[in-house]
Amino acid sequence: MAEEALADSGEVSEVSEGTNEVSEGINIDEAAAGIASDLFPSEKEKEPVEEFDVVEEIVEEVVEEEPEEVVAEPEEEKLELPASWKKDMQEKWDSIDTETQQYFLQREKQMAEGLEKDRGDANLGRVMRDVMSPYSEMLKSQGIDESAMVRNLMNAHYKITTADQSGKADLIKQLPQ
Repeated sequence: MAEEALADSGEVSEVSEGTNEVSEGINIDEAAAGIASDLFPSEKEKEPVEEFDVVEEIVEEVVEEEPEEVVAEPEEEKLELPASWKKDMQEKWDSIDTETQQYFLQREKQMAEGLEKDRGDANLGRVMRDVMSPYSEMLKSQGIDESAMVRNLMNAHYKITTADQSGKADLIKQLPQ
C-alpha cells in the first residue's frame, strides 16, 4: 500500500526489504499513518453530524416499517347461571352470548328487588287471610265483604279512641243498631 501511495505521488522509489524506509527519505510509518487517518479519522477530524439528520433517518425508518397489528380477542367473562334457573340449563346458558346473559341477569335482579319490595304487603295479606278465615263463611252469608268489614271495624275503633266523653256515649248507643 505504501508503494501505491508513492506511485500515486508520482515518485518511483525502491523499498528496502526488512526496513520501513524507502530510498529518497520517505518514511513508511508516516505514510501508513496518513492512510490510516484517511480511512479512520479521529473524533476531531470527523465531520459534524447534525442531530436532526440522525433523527430524520430514524423517523423515516420507523415510518417505512409496517406496524404489527395485534388483535387480542378479549376473553368473554363467564357469567354464572341465574339462581332461579335449574342446574340442567347450564349448557343452554353457556351457549348464550354475554350481552344477552347480562340482560337476563339484570332482569333477574329487577324481579328479585320487586319481590322483596312487595314481600311486606304479601306477608300482611297472609296474616289478614289467616285472621279472617274463621269468619269468612259467616260474612259471606250476610253479604259482607271482608275488606269492608275490616274498614268498618277500624273506623269504629278510631272514633272510640279519639272521641270525647259525650262522643263515646253516642257511639255506644249506636252499637246495637
